[in-house]
Amino acid sequence: MNNLNPYRPVCANSHIDIFDDVTKWISVNERLPKEDGEYLVSRHYTLSDNYCVEILKYVKDLSEIDDNFRDKKGIGGWIDWNHNYGYYDVSNVVAWIPLPKPYKEIEVKNDKC
Repeated sequence: MNNLNPYRPVCANSHIDIFDDVTKWISVNERLPKEDGEYLVSRHYTLSDNYCVEILKYVKDLSEIDDNFRDKKGIGGWIDWNHNYGYYDVSNVVAWIPLPKPYKEIEVKNDKC
């Protein structure tokens, strides 16, 4: 049985390209999302030299999140949530893609008896 924690990032020792066949990653140096929302991101952890894939929220104005970000008026960024500390900004995002649409089962009509 696979006991992966659904909130734990997927990591590798080199650039993750598991989604390259599905869509192209967008570098944060190229552009950031136009809308607030959740996105699939690739993060680079320099100490372990790992790239991890996880879902993070992007907001265009961090000061609207809570009082901890009041000094970041008009500044966009990636945020995550920690039960002990609340929201915190994430600085090691290197690329992102929109989340895929959720799975939807297709109803198959069978007109033959």
